[in-house]
Amino acid sequence: ADRCFQAMSNGCWPCLPAGRAVSSAAGPVTINVGGTRFTTSRDTLENCQRLKSLVAGAPGPDGSYFLDRDGRFFSEVLNFLRDGPEFFIAPTETDARRLLQREAVFFGLPELAEIVKVAYCGAALPFNEAERLQRLEGLDIMHTNDGEHHYNAITRMISAILDVPIALISLVGEDHQWFKARTGLDATETPRNTSFCAFTFTPEDPACASMFVIEDAKADERVVRNPLVVGPPHIVFYAGSPIVTSDGIRLGALCAIDQVPRSISAFQAQVLVNFSQLAALEVQRWQLTQAGNNLNFSFEDAQALHRQESAPLPAPSDWAHGPMREQRMREALKEAVCLVAVRTDSTDWPILYANQVWSDMSGILIVPPTRLPGHVEVKALHNNVTIKPGRRSYHFLEWLQLADKNERQLCLELQHAWQQPEPQAFA
Repeated sequence: ADRCFQAMSNGCWPCLPAGRAVSSAAGPVTINVGGTRFTTSRDTLENCQRLKSLVAGAPGPDGSYFLDRDGRFFSEVLNFLRDGPEFFIAPTETDARRLLQREAVFFGLPELAEIVKVAYCGAALPFNEAERLQRLEGLDIMHTNDGEHHYNAITRMISAILDVPIALISLVGEDHQWFKARTGLDATETPRNTSFCAFTFTPEDPACASMFVIEDAKADERVVRNPLVVGPPHIVFYAGSPIVTSDGIRLGALCAIDQVPRSISAFQAQVLVNFSQLAALEVQRWQLTQAGNNLNFSFEDAQALHRQESAPLPAPSDWAHGPMREQRMREALKEAVCLVAVRTDSTDWPILYANQVWSDMSGILIVPPTRLPGHVEVKALHNNVTIKPGRRSYHFLEWLQLADKNERQLCLELQHAWQQPEPQAFA
């Protein structure tokens, strides 16, 4: 009314486009948000300057105001404006809260942004999440026996070598992460949004899979509000190496956790990566074994293999996923792996860790220590294997016979290898 009176007093009427009228200052208003229409009252929009400015002008030909935004969470914005922070009910899903927080920032609603920020969102979902979950479900490993020796031996060894109180093999599902093996932690699972291991899922390119390390969680914006940081087990240091299948899908991680700030050495990082590969073999053991048994090696396959052997050396990305990685993993299932405490002044080398192939060959089970120096626990797998009562270790060379060299020569070769800047192999 004031605008009309002012226009009349100036001797003219305000010009209006043909067939269009200015909306009433009161009553309902329709907003088209990215193709989805919402109807609300102008009073509801009073506390949002961006929306208030949008509807201050004339509507479009269809009587609505267009806003080029994602309309999935605009109803939540309207609910907050209408009900106020006291009665607003925030969504519980992690991704919904993250997206709503983004919209709250866009619309200039810091109080709404803070409400949805209270619940920690965690790692973003990778683009291949549906494929990843399907792969995990296909392995049928979630919530199986969490006391299997060859998984727990890995976490015990990581706890010892990295000198951390907690080590886990974590498999990340849709809404929670479950621990296939754990050392130093009573909990068997936690909500998905608290998972540090989920950060290893990005970037999604299989060739880009890498460790994820946080030296001080209390100073890292990505996890500082994580319930596992602000509450038990009070994570401060985290290092995780992804568990990667033969086709390059990351299911979870082998991780080391401490409650004080610290760093990780190159040697410790390599050990963590190596053991995460052993964990991946265990996770996919049954499937890889079945795939190997079902192989029919034809003449055409032999020709293809010959062409591959004549081809240039494979690139690192060829090992990240696909046939070459799968073939190598199948071969690794037949290899005995041991971790031995080696000295250069003696050949009394106690075995600290042994995989399933070694156990099957020797008939003994090696239970690693959780701290170094420490003693292993030795168990017999068969009645025909005798273990001396009270024996705390088995030495590596008890199971092998040296050929073409004596123990002194072996120790000299070790001393020479250790003086090199890079790890050296010797036979």
